[in-house]
Amino acid sequence: MGKHSPQSFKGVREVKMRIGWDCQPFFWAKTGIYWYWYYLLKELSKITREDSLFLFGFNPRGKRPELPPGLKERTNLHYLFPKSPPRTFILGLSRLSGGIFPGKLFPKLDLVHFPNFTSFPVGSAKIVLTVHDLIFKLFPDTVEKKVKTILELYLPSSLRMADLIIVNSHSTQKDLISFFPFVEEKTKIVYPGVDEIFQPITNTEKKEAILKKYRLEKYILFVGTIEPRKNLLTLIKAYEKMFQFLNSKSCPDLAIVGARGWKQSPLFKYFQGLPIEIQEKIHFLGFVPEEDLPVLYSSASVFVFPSLYEGFGLPVLEAMACGAPVVTANTSSLPEVGGEAVELVNPLDADEITAKIISLLDEKRASFLRGKGLIQAEKFSWTKAATQIYQIYGQLCL
Repeated sequence: MGKHSPQSFKGVREVKMRIGWDCQPFFWAKTGIYWYWYYLLKELSKITREDSLFLFGFNPRGKRPELPPGLKERTNLHYLFPKSPPRTFILGLSRLSGGIFPGKLFPKLDLVHFPNFTSFPVGSAKIVLTVHDLIFKLFPDTVEKKVKTILELYLPSSLRMADLIIVNSHSTQKDLISFFPFVEEKTKIVYPGVDEIFQPITNTEKKEAILKKYRLEKYILFVGTIEPRKNLLTLIKAYEKMFQFLNSKSCPDLAIVGARGWKQSPLFKYFQGLPIEIQEKIHFLGFVPEEDLPVLYSSASVFVFPSLYEGFGLPVLEAMACGAPVVTANTSSLPEVGGEAVELVNPLDADEITAKIISLLDEKRASFLRGKGLIQAEKFSWTKAATQIYQIYGQLCL
């Protein structure tokens, strides 16, 4: 194996590595884990120019996924995106075959990175596994039964076979070790970053066009999949209280960005029971293209994210980077992400959420938090995350 050019990786042997990347998240919805892997590979592709890369994923349609820019043009890049049974079948087959399959389909690799909880052996390659959270253990009622079953079945063995486990926060590291003590010596924290598109938008024409598209003027913003863990029911109850406290003209609208997930019935049943004048001020925008999000964040009076549990909480970071004042939960990793630049609340206390939102409708307080949020967001970088992970690769391949 030859010399490797980067000089900045101290303590890492300078080698060309044969790296495998599991691209399964690119076959799924564009939610948190999709974007985690997309942005990370976008930066890793710049650092690994002299390494050989192997991208793989298993999909019944056998289609090649949409890849980050910078990967498609490489000459030292190989693919395996076969038309295959679901990934759960692949995981089961790998255990039953003692690791022979699907590893036999792969070229010889030094290391394979699995970005989403589960892994399988690939020859003698080192295994890096990313674990984002322990929601299925801590809040099992907020996780789909199918997902919970898969994680209960395959996460323990994936953790054991991993040579190193990456977690996104101290909070997740603590939770992981509490349920699986044997991983303590092989976990490392690597904070995610924020993409450069997330910054304050000052272009008036662009802002007006996007806001007109979604029929918004003055509004409070939420971004996230509509599912029980995101705690939208409590947010809507808090908004109802705010509407009752303020007169209807001075009360901002509530814009909810995110695809519909599961167990939505209680939320929409409550919504449909609201007075019509409140319903008309709540906008379910559904999935929003990434390029529209910076304007929506930048123009929001307040960004509210009362999630019950997050392994990291990318929307909070994106909102701060765009200059939005943030109210978020005082649970899990969210205080790590927001630091002193956000207003923290008990996510189950609608009265407290209402009070914090109203406090940020005061422009002086909002402006103070905007400035702190921009500073806090600068601490997180995908370049920094990719550099840390590449160091991990090099250390494992010594």
